[in-house]
Amino acid sequence: MSKHNRFGYTEPRPVLITIICIVGFLLTLGEVIAILFIPQVSFELAMSYGTHHPLATLIIDGLTLISYIGIWQMRLWGLFLFGFIAVGIAVYGFFIDTQFWWSYGPAIVILLICIYYIKHMK
Repeated sequence: MSKHNRFGYTEPRPVLITIICIVGFLLTLGEVIAILFIPQVSFELAMSYGTHHPLATLIIDGLTLISYIGIWQMRLWGLFLFGFIAVGIAVYGFFIDTQFWWSYGPAIVILLICIYYIKHMK
């Protein structure tokens, strides 16, 4: 079933993109809420990785939420922002010596799925 909006005909958003955006948005929002409202989470991050880490995580999470909004709207800038964030997290992890290579898997899968649907993005 296709959608119509005030700008004319648009293609429907692929189901995988919808699932990725909803799950990613909820998980990222949950992390933001945990850092802001559960002092122990922020304290543990600060003690483990430095006092700058909770703020850095909040900035990264804010940009990630914005990228999910862009991907939800099927915009190329959302995909590019998500890719930029994924690379930025890898570089940041290298500098603070927290390289959990297995944790990059979901970001790689999301990027590959979005690249598969890139022809549908504006």
